Amino acid sequence: MKHLYVIPISVALGACVSAETPPTTDVSQESCGAGNYMHLKGKDQVALMGLKLLENHRLIQPGMAYTQDFQPERLNVSIDEMGLVDRIWCG
Repeated sequence: MKHLYVIPISVALGACVSAETPPTTDVSQESCGAGNYMHLKGKDQVALMGLKLLENHRLIQPGMAYTQDFQPERLNVSIDEMGLVDRIWCG
């Protein structure tokens, strides 16, 4: 009779495991060219105006909602409360 309980428990526990592998956070800064923009970190966001950014980019303002979907070719630029470039990364 012990074997009858093993199957339902293993099926129930299997439902708790994610089927997808979460994306790695260790993304090369070259997958979106973020390394080319690192000199802007700490600069006023106005410095971004004259630049040609990748088509697939987003500027993230303070308090702005944005999706957490992972796209290694996307350039993300985060602006802090003072209007300075805070973080530049791929994803």
